[in-house]
Amino acid sequence: MTSKPHSLTEKVLKGSGTVLIFTLLGSPIAYCIRLLYSNTLSIEMFGLFYAALAFFALISTYLDFGLGLSCSYFIPKFIKKKDFESVSRVFMYTQIVEVAVSIIFSVGLFLNAKWLAMYYFKSELSINLISIFCLYLVANSVFTVINALFVGLQDEKFYSSMHMLRLVFILMFSVFFWLYDVKDVVYYAATWMMSTFLVTILYYIAVIRNYPFVFKKFSWNSTLLRTMITYGVPTLITTSLYTFISSTDTVFLTYFHGLKDVGIYNVVFPLATLSGLFLTPINSLILPLISHLMEGEEEKIAHLVQNILRLVPFIGLYFGLFIALFATSIVGTLFGNKWIGLVEIPLIIFSFGYILSPLSNFLVLILSGMGKTAQRLRLSIYVAVLNITLCFVFIPFYGVVGAVIANTLVYIVSVYLFTRIISNSFQLTYSYGFYVKLGLFASGIFLLVKIFHIQPLGFIQIGITGLLYTMIFALFAFTQEVLDAQTMKLLRSGIMRK
Repeated sequence: MTSKPHSLTEKVLKGSGTVLIFTLLGSPIAYCIRLLYSNTLSIEMFGLFYAALAFFALISTYLDFGLGLSCSYFIPKFIKKKDFESVSRVFMYTQIVEVAVSIIFSVGLFLNAKWLAMYYFKSELSINLISIFCLYLVANSVFTVINALFVGLQDEKFYSSMHMLRLVFILMFSVFFWLYDVKDVVYYAATWMMSTFLVTILYYIAVIRNYPFVFKKFSWNSTLLRTMITYGVPTLITTSLYTFISSTDTVFLTYFHGLKDVGIYNVVFPLATLSGLFLTPINSLILPLISHLMEGEEEKIAHLVQNILRLVPFIGLYFGLFIALFATSIVGTLFGNKWIGLVEIPLIIFSFGYILSPLSNFLVLILSGMGKTAQRLRLSIYVAVLNITLCFVFIPFYGVVGAVIANTLVYIVSVYLFTRIISNSFQLTYSYGFYVKLGLFASGIFLLVKIFHIQPLGFIQIGITGLLYTMIFALFAFTQEVLDAQTMKLLRSGIMRK
C-alpha cells in the first residue's frame, strides 16, 4: 500500500516526459514557421497574420464552455468504473456543443468579415483571411475535442503529438508555397486550416481504431451535461487566463495602432520569451514533485523551492542579457534586415522584463502542487484584470513599448501576489545576496561587450559568441552553486525513478 503514492508520481513523471519530448520537438518547428513568415511577408502582412491568429485563438478558447476540460476530467473517472457508456456521452456532448457553437460563430464572423476588416483589422486584405480562419475555427473545434479525449484517456503519445504534427504539416505546406513563390498571407493561413483538418482526420481514425467504445449509441443525460458545465466553466476561467492575457496585448495593438505594430510585437515576443521554452523541462517536473513531497516530506519542498528561486532567474537573465546585448544581430540574422531599427528598443526592455514571467509561472506551479486552487483562481482573476487595465493605459499611447511595459508590470505584481499566498504555508526564501552577485556578474559582461564593441554578424559568429557566453555563465553557475546537489538529486530521482 505504501508504494501507491510513489507509483502515481512515477506515472505522472513518465507521462510528463512524453509530453515534454513532443513539446520540445514542436517548439523549434513553431519558431521555423514564424521565421519563414517574417522573412517572406511584409511587416504589415506579418502583423495581419498574427493579429488574425490571436483573434481566432481567443475566440476558440471559450467555444465549448469548458466541456473540453470536463471531458479530460470525467473520462478517467468513468473508465476506472468501467462505465463506458458515460465515456461515450461525455465525448459526444463535448463534440456536439463545441462544433455547433464554432459553426455558429464562424458563420457570424464570415458575414461580418467586411465590418471586422474595416473597423478592427483596418485592412481590406483581411477579408479573405477571416474567411479562411472561419474554416480553421471549425476544424480546430474538432481538433480540441479529440485532444481533450486523449487527455482523458491518459494516452500521452496521442494528445501530446497532435500539436507537434500539426506544426509539421503547417511548416511543410508553408515551405511548399514558398518554394513555388506563393508568399501570400492568405495561402499561409490556408496551411493552418488544411493542417488542422488533416491532423483531425488522422487522429479521429486513431480514436476509432484504438477506442471504439467511445462511439456507443448516443443517449441523452441532462444531469451529466449539467455536471460537466458546472465543472467546466469555472475551470475554463482559471486555465484560459494565460491565453486571455497573452492575447490581450495583440488585440489592443491591432485596434489602437494597426498591423505594423502587431508585426513588430510578434518578433519581439518570441525572442524575449525564449527562456520560457527552455524552462519547460523544469516546470514539467515541479508540479508532480511538489504534490508527491506534500505527502510527508514537506521539509524538502522549502529546499527545492529555494534552489529553483535561484535557478529560474539565472536562466532568465542568461537568455535576456544575450538577446539584449546582440539584439540587432539576432533580429537581422533570424527575421530579416527589414526589422532592424524597429524592434531593438522594445526587445531589450522585454528581454529583462520577461525574467520575472518564468518565476511567476513557477510560483503558480507551487500553488497547484499544494492544492491551493481557489487561491490560484482568485489571484489569476486579479492578474487578468490588471493586465487589461495596464494594456488599456499604456498601449494606446506607447504602442509596442507600452505592451512590453504592461506585461513587465503584470509579471512584477504576479510574483508579489503569489509569493504572499505561498508564504502563508511555508517561508519562501529569496536569495538576495545571490541576485546581487548575478547582477554584478551580468553588468561585467555588459561592460566587456560594450568596451570591446563585440557585435557578431551571421549565424556562425553568433553561434561562436553564444558558446563563449554560455561557458562564462556555466562557470558562474558552478562556482555559485546555482543548483545544489540535493536539488539535483530530487529532480534526477523524479526523472530516473522506474
